[in-house]
Amino acid sequence: MVTPATLAEVARLAGVSLATASRVLNGGPRRPREDLRARVLEAAGRLDYTPNAAAQAVARGRTTVVGLVVHDLGDPYFSAIAAGAVGAADEHGLVTAVCDTQGDPAREAVYVASLRQQRARAVILAGSRVRDQAAGRSLGRELDAFTASGGRVTLISQQQFDADTVLVENRAGARALAEQLVGLGHREVVVLAGPADLRTSSDRLAGFREGLVRSGAALPPERVLREEFTRDGGYRAARAFLAAGTPATCLFAVNDVMAVGAMAALRAAGLRLPQDLAVAGFDDIATLRDVVPALTTVHLPLERLGAEAVALAVAEPAEDGRPRVRRVSGEVVVRESTPALFWGARRDGPLPPGTLAGYRGGNRFPKESSVSRTVTVILNGVTGRMGYRQHLVRSVLAIREQGGVLLSTGERVQVEPVLVGRSEAKLRDIAARHGLSRWTTDLASALADEGASVYFDAQVTSQREEAVFAAIAAGKHVYVEKPIAESLDGALALARAARDAGVKNGVVHDKLYLPGLVKLKRLADAGFFGRVLSIRGEFGYWVFEGDWQAAQRPSWNYRREDGGGIVLDMFPHWQYVLENLFGPVRAVTAHVATHVPTRYDEQGQPYAATAEDAAYGTFELEGGIVAQINSSWAVRVHRDELVEFQVDGVEGSAVAGLRRCEVQHRATTPVAVWNPDLPDPVDHRAGWQEVPDNGVFDNGFKLQWEHFLRHVLEDEPHPYDFLSGARGSQLAELGLRSAEQGRRLQVPELEL
Repeated sequence: MVTPATLAEVARLAGVSLATASRVLNGGPRRPREDLRARVLEAAGRLDYTPNAAAQAVARGRTTVVGLVVHDLGDPYFSAIAAGAVGAADEHGLVTAVCDTQGDPAREAVYVASLRQQRARAVILAGSRVRDQAAGRSLGRELDAFTASGGRVTLISQQQFDADTVLVENRAGARALAEQLVGLGHREVVVLAGPADLRTSSDRLAGFREGLVRSGAALPPERVLREEFTRDGGYRAARAFLAAGTPATCLFAVNDVMAVGAMAALRAAGLRLPQDLAVAGFDDIATLRDVVPALTTVHLPLERLGAEAVALAVAEPAEDGRPRVRRVSGEVVVRESTPALFWGARRDGPLPPGTLAGYRGGNRFPKESSVSRTVTVILNGVTGRMGYRQHLVRSVLAIREQGGVLLSTGERVQVEPVLVGRSEAKLRDIAARHGLSRWTTDLASALADEGASVYFDAQVTSQREEAVFAAIAAGKHVYVEKPIAESLDGALALARAARDAGVKNGVVHDKLYLPGLVKLKRLADAGFFGRVLSIRGEFGYWVFEGDWQAAQRPSWNYRREDGGGIVLDMFPHWQYVLENLFGPVRAVTAHVATHVPTRYDEQGQPYAATAEDAAYGTFELEGGIVAQINSSWAVRVHRDELVEFQVDGVEGSAVAGLRRCEVQHRATTPVAVWNPDLPDPVDHRAGWQEVPDNGVFDNGFKLQWEHFLRHVLEDEPHPYDFLSGARGSQLAELGLRSAEQGRRLQVPELEL
């Protein structure tokens, strides 16, 4: 039996040190000279030397294996990434182990754990991140454990965890594609999107919508069809498009495999492509070379994505310890599937429903109407609790009852509401109850009204972004409930779209008009606190589960997939309160919980609460101020009001609620002595003094409406714009990420 050659024998034959031979054959941070490298390789060949992988793993604590975790290896997108990763790994003497989650996000954590047990050198996660809090936490824990054991982690797609990332510019690519399609004459487009919780699909949808708006087109909500992110999903989405009969000149599928499935469904229905309908995709997968007509798409260098990820995984970490991001852009490739559209061109033969038949082209977006004695406002979402009670009844109708909005010139401008909602019966009832004549369930027709100059949105969060984009495209000034979008990217896209369209924009900021906070602001402006040290806030109340007693909040508030969750609801409020009273937020640490996992919906049926019902946040403000705010729908109230803030400063302290505010100056602060063995002789509450109203406090919701309408009518300054709203979305997004990752996060400055 021949004894295998040892590394020492190779070094002796090559005439080099054992360390040099090891660096050549096993790798290392220092690369030997080429002449030494050649001698070692020649000696290893002559001795038929093979490194002992098991011994290497023990010595290094790692093997030469790189784990590549993909969503679906059968998808040409992932197989191309895998090809690039395998090739790059081979160049570094590494072996690639490919793991297929088959579209199940939970399996990512399982694979990472398995690769850690096998001492893999690195893990590469390829594919879209998902908005699944439980799966994200589980994966985050496994990634932390993997890196703690000495392994490296790289992501391909979005930056989510504390890891190097190959960031795919999905949003920018889709935006460029939309602008190209509009340039070809395609203004009536239907989008075949993936699931809403899939970030790649959401980013591409948002970018495409942004590109349409920039080009003067629009994407109303009814023109977005969601299905699985697969070929079969595209097939089903195209069939749904045909059944709906929506007029369109082009379908955009957010990935190529969906586009291929859609083309099959369209052909099965008897359509000619591209004569009857144009189709575009995204990715430029290799199998498109066999697709007829050749598909217009956004080309991504897929093999390069895999190679870049391996390069990050094997490179030394950044000196500052921060994750590195390598951005990879796409390039629009226009092919035969999206021919230029010539308006009025004659087409022979009847066309099936949902195609170019019935399309009239042209720009149907109204110009901004001039306002004299009346301003018409479209109110979308008035059948909901907030939209009806706070915005219609307490704001718009209250303004009507007082004779309109008073301008600086002394003129009053009356408000004419147009009610929009999904329930015809509810709209008819509300209109009759308040003597209103204008209402519709068709948002598109409301936006097409050139006489309406302002659009307001109080819908559920998940439906807001699409509707507001449509309103901007229609040239409306826009005023919305918070949060303005489900994500920071979406909020910034809305802000940019409003800026580019030149429309006035604003976001609700009602807490600033609460009498208690008005008094708190008065104290801060007067210097009462001196140097502010800290802020403690308590907000919330017990929301009944809905079984034996009706819940006070709608069920969607407790479903993450519908835009629910107390972080998304309340952190935007805390952002503008803290910023306007004390200073900008510079860092956040948050913990969230779903204390009540099962609730009952409006029909009395049990459902799983997938969104958090409580959030415990620590916010670090500029100047060293620390704010701690607890928000909960699972807490019983033992305080004077549903929300209370205590502000402590060197010179004095204050406690403010919805209406009341009490203070204690340093000169009247009693001496507190801790002695648990004796009753406290000090009545601490008696030492506080109530701040007087010094005036009449009007309805805060009405005041903020008047402020925005004066901004529209006479350009009164209005700092609470969409960029302000984006800062609220940013804080909510960072709060959820902090809770998921269990760490403190900086809050960077935002710019458009």
